[in-house]
Amino acid sequence: MAHLKSTLRMRSFCIIFLIFITQLTFSQSISSYWLNKEKSYKDAGISEIKEITIFYTENDSTLNIEYQIYDSLMNLISLKRYNDETKLIWQSLRSYNESNRIKKIENLKWINTKGYQSGHTLFHYHISNNYTQRDYNQLGQIIYISNFYFDGDTNLIRLETFTGDSSLIGFETAEYNYDNNLMRISQYNRYSKLINTLESPIRSGPQFVQSPTNKYNQYGDLVYTERNWSKKDKVFFTIEYIYDDLGNWVSQKRYKNIKNRNGIIKSKNIDMIKTRDIKY
Repeated sequence: MAHLKSTLRMRSFCIIFLIFITQLTFSQSISSYWLNKEKSYKDAGISEIKEITIFYTENDSTLNIEYQIYDSLMNLISLKRYNDETKLIWQSLRSYNESNRIKKIENLKWINTKGYQSGHTLFHYHISNNYTQRDYNQLGQIIYISNFYFDGDTNLIRLETFTGDSSLIGFETAEYNYDNNLMRISQYNRYSKLINTLESPIRSGPQFVQSPTNKYNQYGDLVYTERNWSKKDKVFFTIEYIYDDLGNWVSQKRYKNIKNRNGIIKSKNIDMIKTRDIKY
């Protein structure tokens, strides 16, 4: 039961990575790699998750419905996402090899001006932990090639992205400081010129060194985090949860709060509501 709780916790750097997602036009990034890795629920005994998310702005709201299906090894094999008109806008089907590593991803995406666009991704694993990912469009043409390089501790330390004709787009490198729980990502263009640097925690939760302002509840889920876009940023988020009998959250409400110059909250507005129906 304790493991079930830990595998479905909202990790604090999910919010951080959504804020700092790469400014490059890469099909992949080290940030997105870690985000997707942390979102996989291993050995949690879950077969399906239906997740409904509503995002709010000042004058509008957007609803998404997502269905996730897992095999007996907790590999995600199907993901379907619908908009508020129950129209399929994204589908991802995944298959795995005999070593339980992802082998192929088949994607289908709705684009308003073009209709449904399909594509697929193939993975080639090397003798080492390194691997190559090739992304194809619906005509079967390679559009991106990504090379992933890992250190001896299986940390992703370099990611190179190329066009389909093997022209370098850019690359990223990552350094890991586990003593301080800090990951530093450097982004370079095709001329090897440094264009951006990101820093974020490697691991999340109250037991790890994080932003000193982050707060967690008894389940280890993030309940308070500050946006920190600048030194004068007065925005922070608070999150409320409801849990099922196994300690996994089934309802999550995120509020956007704004402080005045004296540190007093002058506004509090709902930012997101997410609910989950979990089948074990």
